[in-house]
Amino acid sequence: MPRVTVLSATPAALPPVTDALGAIPGIDLVHLLDEGLLRLVLDAGEITPACVQRFVAQLATAAASSDAVVVTCNVYSNVLAAVRPAFGSAPILAIDEPMVRAAVTRARRIAVVATGAAGLRSQTELITGTARALGREVEIVPVLREAAFAALIAGDGETHDAIVRAALAELDGVDLAVLAQASMARALAPTQGSEHAIPAPVPVLSSPGMAADELRRILAV
Repeated sequence: MPRVTVLSATPAALPPVTDALGAIPGIDLVHLLDEGLLRLVLDAGEITPACVQRFVAQLATAAASSDAVVVTCNVYSNVLAAVRPAFGSAPILAIDEPMVRAAVTRARRIAVVATGAAGLRSQTELITGTARALGREVEIVPVLREAAFAALIAGDGETHDAIVRAALAELDGVDLAVLAQASMARALAPTQGSEHAIPAPVPVLSSPGMAADELRRILAV
């Protein structure tokens, strides 16, 4: 049974990621949570050498005992792209990579909806870098709702979801929207009496489910 270690920097990401990856049959899912990874970035206001050092150390721990690693904190997605060669052929996936590739190939004007400034910045960089690598032109429309994350970490998931859904409902003039953080996927969950509680005018992509599809392909399960 292949073991997949999920490296996270906030417990807020765990429920939607566990739901998505846990639905993959025949894998042993292990969580490695280090809240200091995100705290260091927030304290410094940017990715510092200390952040990278801590991230690489945790990544090495995860990779040493796993058949695949999924990094859920999108703040570190660009860092992963830089350090991944040091881990050879080990399957290490940033949770938002499949979502970003899909967005760039499907749309030109992309709304990046985020609940944290660091996540918004990292997602924008990953989208523009991916577009450049694929020879695509994209325009980013940033949408930041920090009050949503504050509500979520305070235990008020309903307010978080309502803020995210309201932001999606207000989108205008874009082809597609992506949810920058994996923790935001909970706002797309079906609710009683409706298929999806999001009156969004455009398609909305979130990372956990798309990463699960990519992981199935990688592990051939």
